[in-house]
Amino acid sequence: MARVTLREDFDDCAADYRILSVSADHFKEITCKVAACKQTGEEMGKINETYHEATTLMTMKGGSQLLLCDDERTFRVRRVEYSNTLLLAEAKAAKMHDTNGIIESDNASDAGEGREHVVVCSSERVFEVKPSVAYNDISQHLLESPLTLKELDTLGTVERSDENVEYIKREEVENGTSSSAQRFYTFPQLVALNRSSARELAVILSDMGAVVFNGYVRLLKPALMREALRASLNFFDAYDTMSWEGVMEQLCPSVYPHIVLRAVRAAYGNATASSETPRGMAAFLQVPKVLQALAASVLLADDAEQNTQLTEAELQDKKLSKSVNCRGSLFPELDFDIFYDSWTSSIPSSLFADGTLPSQSDRNALLKFLYGSVIVVRNAEGDSHVGARAVWAPSNVLSTDVSLRTRQLFEIRPGRWEAEELRAYVAPLLDPGVAFDHIIVRYAKEYRVPGRPVMYGSLS
Repeated sequence: MARVTLREDFDDCAADYRILSVSADHFKEITCKVAACKQTGEEMGKINETYHEATTLMTMKGGSQLLLCDDERTFRVRRVEYSNTLLLAEAKAAKMHDTNGIIESDNASDAGEGREHVVVCSSERVFEVKPSVAYNDISQHLLESPLTLKELDTLGTVERSDENVEYIKREEVENGTSSSAQRFYTFPQLVALNRSSARELAVILSDMGAVVFNGYVRLLKPALMREALRASLNFFDAYDTMSWEGVMEQLCPSVYPHIVLRAVRAAYGNATASSETPRGMAAFLQVPKVLQALAASVLLADDAEQNTQLTEAELQDKKLSKSVNCRGSLFPELDFDIFYDSWTSSIPSSLFADGTLPSQSDRNALLKFLYGSVIVVRNAEGDSHVGARAVWAPSNVLSTDVSLRTRQLFEIRPGRWEAEELRAYVAPLLDPGVAFDHIIVRYAKEYRVPGRPVMYGSLS
């Protein structure tokens, strides 16, 4: 508390402040930011304004769980119930003003005995700050109004479209104009809605292939993304020397605008791939995400969506004709054998040929790539897939609360879950340093059998 200075208007907001206990490294970062603000003010010749101007270093957000966000990270705030902390204020006389107008304290007085202190608060509640996972609360908001090819075409030409669409990069954050009257969102609005820092949100949006269209952050229509992905995979599979640049040259702009392939590359491509990357499809792709997208194409009836003979009502009936209802949400399902055959036939053969994927006959090994997106509901315990169903249940449509998500999973598939499969759904919600094995036993019953994987069942 040696560096805390109370403003003269502290009494006016004394009931609204919080004392946060942060790590030494985090405190050092905060002081560096404050010093940087001070230096900027000095260079601009506005030191007095800099001292009194409110600079936002951290933001509180969240609902039932209070979170603290700075520009880079998200922290969980937990109140320490019992604390004998005293917040003291030490009176320091001003010696003189230096040439920059900074008040200097009397060093001799500081070193002397009998300094006067005032107890501002006793038995103060201290809030502990720990690193938190970055949540994704905004994907469903963005998918309410996805960006379509028709909307891109309204700008007239592909070239003009590309001028109005910018790709969200991890290294930069684009700000758009604000408008709350529409269902579109600017980046600052999404930062306010999402339980994460601005930097973490930029990474989340980049991983989803988000774009900035006319000042608003948008996601392309998922079916369009998957269609363009399948078209790209055909070229990768046909030519061993193919790269993303080559795919774009073949498909843009005759089939898709460049922005569509850029979004597909961001969502499903390997970010570390370059012109020097060894040739081969797997080197340019995030294989698990690609396999999950191909599974979604089967379970969400993308082929039916391309059938222009179907009306919108018939299309929705086809998609929802077989769905699992869980707490008001519908999760599309399909007979497992039909799903598995359609899914594996859509996977490029070169991924099997080069050993990237196990054999199609090894169902259990291949299905592990779908953990966190597809749930296989069997009629009986064991490894048999006879009469089983495949359910499309991606993590982003489930609750972000560990307890509620666990209950949802056991409602979709009653019975026992292997630890590895359950971990794919629960681990992304856990804060750094929190072990899955220690948390899951609060919400599920553990079963251990020698020689077999650890299993978990519902507590109810």
